[in-house]
Amino acid sequence: MIIEPRETPVGVFVFALLVAITSAQACSQSNGADAGPDAGPDADADSDADGDSDTDSDGDSDVPGSCRGEPAPCGSLNFYLCEAQAGCTLETTCSGEPWPCNGLTGGLGCVTQKGCGWDGTCSGLATSCASIMGAVQCASQSGCIWSNFDQRCGGSSTPCGSLGPVKCAAQQGCHLAGFCAGTPADCEGLGGGTCEVQLGCEALDDCSGTPASCDDMSSPMECFNHMGCAWSTDADAGPDSGIDAGPDAGIDAGG
Repeated sequence: MIIEPRETPVGVFVFALLVAITSAQACSQSNGADAGPDAGPDADADSDADGDSDTDSDGDSDVPGSCRGEPAPCGSLNFYLCEAQAGCTLETTCSGEPWPCNGLTGGLGCVTQKGCGWDGTCSGLATSCASIMGAVQCASQSGCIWSNFDQRCGGSSTPCGSLGPVKCAAQQGCHLAGFCAGTPADCEGLGGGTCEVQLGCEALDDCSGTPASCDDMSSPMECFNHMGCAWSTDADAGPDSGIDAGPDAGIDAGG
């Protein structure tokens, strides 16, 4: 009696193939890539592929690395960099020797010099508006108005005697009579805005303070903006770096 061989069902063959693949994967994972405390690709709380993928112990997904370097001293930074450097403060000081009031001959320079004042009058005969040609000259003459329609200067010029020293100097036909008197304010007591217009004084920017440590910068952006620091992504040799003497790192036999 001849028994013919039966054909193996396709389903049985596929099932056997899946069993073989699963067994091979399980064997591979047992050789140093399991869920040990420092195997590397496990789900523990170390620096490998854990819940937050960073090198610290918190649960935030930080960028791997740290900020290192030596921060630039505050005194070496200019106006713009000082305000951006954590721990540094920009201070403006005024120094110099103010010009004496009696040395200022113009009314404008006298009245803008803090502590000085013009002692005198404005005299002369103000130029009439009708005789002034040009929009700019007309606008600078007190009492006059320029007409774009007629293209001429109209109005009535303000008399010299009723003008102060500043407008008197700008009024055509008028001149200052008198002198500048008073005692100019010391440069050291002036603020930044006043110091710049006080003749003889100079405003100086001074950056002072103690810069924050590079280690205090917690993100690459903060580190980049802190002069002297740089963000480093070098892997350390800590107990959970994946290449240390862990019990199942697969490289050594440390405890």
